[in-house]
Amino acid sequence: MSAAIPVRHLVFSTAYDPSTDHVLDWMASMGGQFLRLNTNNQYIEKEDALISAPAPGMEKFRSIWFRKICGLARQDWILGDSLREDRKAFRENLDFFNQYIERERKTFYDYFYRSFQSERILSPYEPIQLNKLDVLRLAAATGMDTPKTLVTRKKDVLERFRAEIPQGVINKSIAEHLFFEGPPPEKNMYSNYTEEITDEIIREMPDTFDFSLFQEKLDKAFEARVFYLDGACYSMAIFSQDNTRTSLDFRRYDKKNPNRLANFRLDERQEAQVHSLMQQLGLNTGSLDLVRTRDGRMVFLEVNPAGQFGMVSQPCNYHLEKRIASFLTAGNER
Repeated sequence: MSAAIPVRHLVFSTAYDPSTDHVLDWMASMGGQFLRLNTNNQYIEKEDALISAPAPGMEKFRSIWFRKICGLARQDWILGDSLREDRKAFRENLDFFNQYIERERKTFYDYFYRSFQSERILSPYEPIQLNKLDVLRLAAATGMDTPKTLVTRKKDVLERFRAEIPQGVINKSIAEHLFFEGPPPEKNMYSNYTEEITDEIIREMPDTFDFSLFQEKLDKAFEARVFYLDGACYSMAIFSQDNTRTSLDFRRYDKKNPNRLANFRLDERQEAQVHSLMQQLGLNTGSLDLVRTRDGRMVFLEVNPAGQFGMVSQPCNYHLEKRIASFLTAGNER
């Protein structure tokens, strides 16, 4: 009986991510053997995945790609109607108990992903758990231009901030963007976007609210999406300002009148700053969002370790899928 051929490469993704499909096609053509685990197939929930120690043979993975990891979407793990009437204290504190269950699950998820080891990882699991505020601070420390930013829960503090910025103020998520599916039968998809906070909106706000992030509104010439891979920057200009629908947030895609996309390159100093930032974050890949303003500033906004790269690869002919496959399969014997 012949010995089983070891799986050489491990990929965490989702079942419906075309970018992963294209990279794996290239890996296969390069002779790479891989195991793909899709988070939306709930592989973690299967009994054979509930490990108490790293499984034997994990060291055999030649590379690991954390393309998409299992998220912690907010949901009611404990439902009120599942509790008996004599559990009133539980019923009145469902949010508290749901948060507890989420912390329990996250602790296991963290352990699960850290159990997989390889000398070649894109990117390591720990660094991809980014804090947007930490990233902004580090970016500024590297010399990158960052927007004036405020996190507050007080209306009077926001009013003073708004008064100091004549071009306006926008609001965006402190952490990840909200994205969820509505109830059947429509099952509409919902997401939050960057929004301008006008004086009228501020007047209608309560005196206190939950912690919220506000930034100066930038007078954009264009937006720049930079895909970073193993020390190299692959950049694209997005002319979102040409369309009122996308001017504040290009994710409000207009399929009838799509934004113009073009090859673009950061200058040497800017690329060095990007490289320095990614090194400090411990990331060897990720998508960075920047803005070129009409007065010549190049302003850093954020990094997404699992950001889309197909939108940069195809319009600019960077062939990023092949480059990623080459990185993951480096050293493979044909």
